[in-house]
Amino acid sequence: MKFVIAGGSGLIGQALARQAVALGHEVVVLSRRPMPAALAGRGVTWDGEQPGDWQAELNDAQVVINLCGASIGQGRWTDARKAEIRQSRIAPAQCLVSVMQAQANKPVYLQASAVGFYGPGDTPVYEESPAGDDYLARLAIEWEAQADAYSGPTTITRFGVVLAADAGALPLMALPFKLFVGGKLGHGEQYFAWITVTDVAGALLFCIEQALRGVVNLVAPQTITNAEFTRAMASAVGRPAVFTVPAFVLRTVLGEQADLMLQGQQVLPSRLQDAGYRFADPEIAPALQRLLG
Repeated sequence: MKFVIAGGSGLIGQALARQAVALGHEVVVLSRRPMPAALAGRGVTWDGEQPGDWQAELNDAQVVINLCGASIGQGRWTDARKAEIRQSRIAPAQCLVSVMQAQANKPVYLQASAVGFYGPGDTPVYEESPAGDDYLARLAIEWEAQADAYSGPTTITRFGVVLAADAGALPLMALPFKLFVGGKLGHGEQYFAWITVTDVAGALLFCIEQALRGVVNLVAPQTITNAEFTRAMASAVGRPAVFTVPAFVLRTVLGEQADLMLQGQQVLPSRLQDAGYRFADPEIAPALQRLLG
């Protein structure tokens, strides 16, 4: 099949592109900048907002995957940063959907979203669970709603925190532990929804192969708290974890962005499990040992 991956030069996009190419699929990556030859897939430049020559790639595509979105973990959440985060999600989704809806060929459309959709809480949440009402939930609601204008087959994939050995959040999370100052955040009982990049790519391909439509949670089946993650991290890097970062310190330093670390969701991948997906990394301790050991 021909895959078109918008935002495919990043961590998730490249993991997916490599797996798809290995399976014999053609992969086209839509990127705002010229793509280095070392990356997987054939690069095509676009601006993420306007139709252009790139849209010819969608005419014969069987699958379009939208992974566009600025990191919510980088930079303090000022009004300007929030506007950038929103624009980086809404504009590419609107642009892709508009082009696909106007053409005769209606490829399968997979749009990334996030488990922040559910809002913070301690009770288990599934794909059918209602949305929350905090900043991240409202962002996810608007982000997902862009797909409503598309009449073709659609899958919304809600990601947990994606863990990889040398990119994304994990190296930054591991650094305090390596410096002997790692520890739990706040009370440590907030849930931490996670998944390895290997399973993100595998699950996306599984959704395509099994024709899973609607919402699919892309998280590991093991639900853990921040305190449990802390213990697994300390063991993986061979360091103690005796410190606690008080909530008021995080809120003083990060402001509203501290909610990313102090609040969480107990998210379960019920649709993936019901469909028979086999996780490469179902448990946090061996996953961290593999990634950091």
